[in-house]
Amino acid sequence: MTAEGLEEYAIEKILDERRQGHGYQYLVQWVGHRPEEDCWLPCHKLEECQALNVWLNGMVMCDSSFFPLGFDAPVCRLMLVEFYFLILLFLLTELSLIFLECEGV
Repeated sequence: MTAEGLEEYAIEKILDERRQGHGYQYLVQWVGHRPEEDCWLPCHKLEECQALNVWLNGMVMCDSSFFPLGFDAPVCRLMLVEFYFLILLFLLTELSLIFLECEGV
């Protein structure tokens, strides 16, 4: 209970995220509550939330294992897509050079 008489709930961890409109929503697991009570909250409802900071920093606990830093943060996923795009571009360039060399033989 807060000083104003409102109930307070503690967040155990963030379980998932999804794009909603122009922002993100996060699936919240509450301390001491059953999984069916998990709910989606918009980012602005989670300001100064340690569980969100952990999620965004990529140290997300899932099935008792940690994923590497950044892999579950939206920005890092975008960077990963850019990385794969650069690899694809490199491979296509290499294939083009091989093809051109074969044509010149």
